[in-house]
Amino acid sequence: MTMTSPSRLFLLRHRRRQLCEIIATFGGARVTFSSSSIEEKKRIKWTQNQSSRTLKTDAYVAGNGDFFRLGIPLGSSASSSSKRTFVPVDIPTNGGGNIKSIASGGAHSLVVTSKGEVFATGLNEYGQCGIRIINNADDDKGGENGESSNNNAKTTMNDIVRGWTRVEFRDATCDGNVNVEIEKAISGPASSHSVCIARGGKRVFAFGKNDRGQLGVGDAFDGKEREEGTLVAFDESTRTDEEREEDVVIVDGATGRESTILISANGDAYYSGKIKTDKDERFSLIATAIEFFFPQKSSSSSTTITATATELPQTNSFRKIPGLRNIVNCSVTDACAAFVDAHGKTFTIGTTSGKVLGREVVKGGEENTTTNALGAIEDVLLENVSLGFNFAVAVAKSSGALFTWGAALDDQEADSKYGLKPRLVKHEPQNINVAFTKVSSGYKHCAAITSDDRLFTWGWSGSVGQHFEDEESSAGQLGLGNDFDYPTPTEVKWKDRSTKVLDVRCGQNHTIVLASRED
Repeated sequence: MTMTSPSRLFLLRHRRRQLCEIIATFGGARVTFSSSSIEEKKRIKWTQNQSSRTLKTDAYVAGNGDFFRLGIPLGSSASSSSKRTFVPVDIPTNGGGNIKSIASGGAHSLVVTSKGEVFATGLNEYGQCGIRIINNADDDKGGENGESSNNNAKTTMNDIVRGWTRVEFRDATCDGNVNVEIEKAISGPASSHSVCIARGGKRVFAFGKNDRGQLGVGDAFDGKEREEGTLVAFDESTRTDEEREEDVVIVDGATGRESTILISANGDAYYSGKIKTDKDERFSLIATAIEFFFPQKSSSSSTTITATATELPQTNSFRKIPGLRNIVNCSVTDACAAFVDAHGKTFTIGTTSGKVLGREVVKGGEENTTTNALGAIEDVLLENVSLGFNFAVAVAKSSGALFTWGAALDDQEADSKYGLKPRLVKHEPQNINVAFTKVSSGYKHCAAITSDDRLFTWGWSGSVGQHFEDEESSAGQLGLGNDFDYPTPTEVKWKDRSTKVLDVRCGQNHTIVLASRED
């Protein structure tokens, strides 16, 4: 039998006492020391350092600055109101927090702060900024009937809001302005009106041009614009008795030239506005089917979809579109509207002249049968879609690849060679793998966000403004540092490498981006 020396026994007892202290310190947990645990400690320390950093969310603008659509004042340090690289907007929030939502209209822009305040700037000819403009003479008189002007009035000239100004909202059921926190602002490159969704989605406000009832504010149609945010109305006749028992909760939407689409939390789609104009066919924005059918896709390679349709009438209150279910994304432009459901199937509605339906249409028996029928694109499942002037661009659901159909961005019109089927969009540089998650289209330019929060832009970046002076009209809405046109998606480089792009909205010839960075 081996005997243990007194010194060795003392050493063993000492180590045992140390082990007991360690176990007591760590609550009885088993402690092991290895290279992996050291790496874990480093990872935890790095995570703690990252979480201690403050992230700030701001809006950035680039492009044509005419009509103050970028919100850059003439007296600022900027050499021009137009910007060829993205610059942060200066919102007078008075401690209102970070920016959380952005919207880009034809020649106006909107942002929503984390406190639910809305600020707008740009062309306000029809009240699309939600700002009631008065001239100095009216201001001196105190408004109509000698009453004092409200805080939403802005003294300016030429129907332009010259800088970021707060929007206020009205409810017809009460007198005066209402306090409401806004969750999301919506507008589009063809729009002279805007929509704001309140937190909770049970109240939606609209303002701007209303000649076709696109605001959906209900009551007797008068065609008059609304210069302040006005509560919209829903047509209950298009909803079932069971649906009427619950409030409509709106989560998203889109605006065109003469129509508005809203998407509810349960995936229903609603529209308000003009169905078919007496102008050129291109401006027929949206029509749908009361009775229609979709044939099963045949074994042939043909993507022809047959649909019968009865047009919905013009309306000035929001009506539910029959046949659409589980819709998660939508877009609307001059000649077409598109809807993407939760499975990635995309439905398009509109005229064939713009070639942006992404499918062929077979007309019915009579020569004058409408082509404004609801049909599905069968070639690829999509995550989201955005419609430009006469083209469309979309993100594939599984791969994150970009697809487009309609006219090429350097063409004025779509033709049969490119107009009918979605085709893959290549990006620059082509030797890297990029998966896109979101896309936005302007008049003739596009922007897309990747899965790792980078921004790519492409398309037309030249001067398409209202002025011929380079200082006023040079665009640069791609934010790439110049006003050159780019045929393929090209990455936007940020000075601050911590910048992560969260959202992007393309206007007619300007772009607004929502991005976060380390403060």
